[in-house]
Amino acid sequence: MRELWNWFIMIASYKATLLALLFPLFIGIVIYVYAGRRRSQRLESYRYMPFEDEATDRPPPRIADEDDGKK
Repeated sequence: MRELWNWFIMIASYKATLLALLFPLFIGIVIYVYAGRRRSQRLESYRYMPFEDEATDRPPPRIADEDDGKK
């Protein structure tokens, strides 16, 4: 039991322990996200969202002039 405890407290074993714990967690999250057909379709619909044009009903942003409000 003491050897096992020493293995856990060694700094080099933290990397292996974290990899053994976090890699299956990452794979589980990926499977959860892409396994459901509706969820997968919804995520695919978000794919080009950054490239879509903004709504035209908004007024353009106001750019203040240098002398605006200084007088």
